[in-house]
Amino acid sequence: MTRALIVALSHRPGLAVADTAVLAELTSLGAVSCGTDTAEDGRRMWAVLDL
Repeated sequence: MTRALIVALSHRPGLAVADTAVLAELTSLGAVSCGTDTAEDGRRMWAVLDL
């Protein structure tokens, strides 16, 4: 099985995850897993997709 990891980065420190509705949308589109996190260097959103 082949999978792809897609990551979107925001390099603006201090941004909180404001809208998690996009995670449900990614799952409905077929993402195997997805999530978000924040750190001092910005915010990350990721999804794993089966290819």
